[in-house]
Amino acid sequence: MEKNDKKKSGRSDRFWLFVQIAAGLVALGALGVMVWTWWGYRQSARTFDEMQQQYTAPASTSEEEGPALLDVDFDALRQDWPDVVGWIQWPLMNIDFPIVHGRTNTQYLRTLPDGTWNNGGSIFLEANNEGILDWHAIVYGHNMKDGSMFGQLKSYLEESFFLENGGEASFILYTPEGIWQYDVFSIEKVLSTDPGVYMVGYLPGEDFTAFVQGMKDRSLYDMGVEVDGTKPVMTLSTCNTVGAAQGNRVVMHAVQGERLDSEKG
Repeated sequence: MEKNDKKKSGRSDRFWLFVQIAAGLVALGALGVMVWTWWGYRQSARTFDEMQQQYTAPASTSEEEGPALLDVDFDALRQDWPDVVGWIQWPLMNIDFPIVHGRTNTQYLRTLPDGTWNNGGSIFLEANNEGILDWHAIVYGHNMKDGSMFGQLKSYLEESFFLENGGEASFILYTPEGIWQYDVFSIEKVLSTDPGVYMVGYLPGEDFTAFVQGMKDRSLYDMGVEVDGTKPVMTLSTCNTVGAAQGNRVVMHAVQGERLDSEKG
């Protein structure tokens, strides 16, 4: 009887030892993921901070009222980073990033502008766009857990957030050709395969006007900006927190508004 009790006790001890080892390995794995994620965020932040410091500076002040602008040195920026086609700034959303244009939509999905692998990737223009000033340009950014990249756009899913922040939403696009304000007129929850959103190559005309009007009609709420198809539109696209793996996306559509720099001849 005592031998059987000892055997049972030995098996029980080994079982609990195995459980403790397994739990320890799981904890170590989770810790490793956390450290890896933290390191990725830090690496991304450092890279973009360095780009901001090296290639941008506050623009000279003006007596005219308007948003605080940047001077972006595109000549130097594109010499060092040839795929950069623009710079997007939206202080409320903590967005202040270069926009790159790859040969495919996966080129910068998980890489920084210098080609370094990073889970957060870069802000990038749809590969099928010819340029950042196309009549419909699509710009992608990850919905990062720390709120970086396009991680804060989902705040606008709630109309209350929109109203609490002045009942308007706009960002600034810097390009080698000029600087424009873009005014958001629509926000949608869509699928990544939605043909009503992810289509480019438009020119001014009835088809483009109908395309843009469809964006406005589908908006989760009225954002107070009128569109008539006579100005270019930019779509900002990011993953929806719920159902991202199934292709669920949050998109914001903005129409080109006021030109903020003196026009170049």
